[in-house]
Amino acid sequence: MKRSWSVLSTVGVFCLFLFATCKEESITEPPPPKFDITGTWSGTYSDGLGAGTLSFNLTQNDTVVTGTYSVNGGPYGDTVNAVVSQKNFQGQTIGTVGNCTYTNNFTGSFSGDSKGDSLVSTYSGFSNCRSNPWLGVCNLKKQ
Repeated sequence: MKRSWSVLSTVGVFCLFLFATCKEESITEPPPPKFDITGTWSGTYSDGLGAGTLSFNLTQNDTVVTGTYSVNGGPYGDTVNAVVSQKNFQGQTIGTVGNCTYTNNFTGSFSGDSKGDSLVSTYSGFSNCRSNPWLGVCNLKKQ
């Protein structure tokens, strides 16, 4: 009986040693590529107010995007504030025409490689000069 306790305690110590020295190996997948959308983007839009062309000058710092945009070839100056998360983004544009302020809240996604060479966005907008909000879509390509 004494010998079996000796064998059991030896096996027990060995098992504790194995348990203490074995590390669980975890498999982590690489994070998805971060999209950098800094640059000039141009494309089209269509909403309840009409259709036309858009052009954006954007700067991205980590996940925060800021910039200016132009509608139908007008001057740049209206503002863009957005957040990028992997292939998705959301934000707001604010612009003025005369005494009217136009605000569009948008969400969308990128396609292409990690430069994000094209994007599709849906948006809802409102203005102090209009009683009804509008919905729209825009398609943009990186220039």
